[in-house]
Amino acid sequence: MPSLKSSQQCKVHWFQHGSGHTSRREFMSEKERQKGNEHFKCNENEDAYHCYPKSILLDPSNSKSFANRASVLIRLGNQKEAIKDYTRAFDIDPSYVKSLTKRAMIYHQCTDLQAAGKCPRRTTA
Repeated sequence: MPSLKSSQQCKVHWFQHGSGHTSRREFMSEKERQKGNEHFKCNENEDAYHCYPKSILLDPSNSKSFANRASVLIRLGNQKEAIKDYTRAFDIDPSYVKSLTKRAMIYHQCTDLQAAGKCPRRTTA
């Protein structure tokens, strides 16, 4: 059984997570995202996919949760939804250029697949 001191330290930790103070929801969101990342590393794609929406619900301003979900969607063969998530990640954080490069890679791959109907047609935004 954990001591009271370690329990109190855990409660304080979520307020001081990361580079500054964060809310409990942001902390829990990050925990779900990290859990999804662990599943992703182990190629447990369905499990990873289910973690990221929880993270997004807890903190919809976390661009990395959208980008990570997009990465899983690519593995699951859903490029259309992946493009939407990469776009959302960039909309939230324009400095997160990785989301744009990943989206561009999907568009590049889709040029050969459009005739087969597997990718959405590219539109100007």
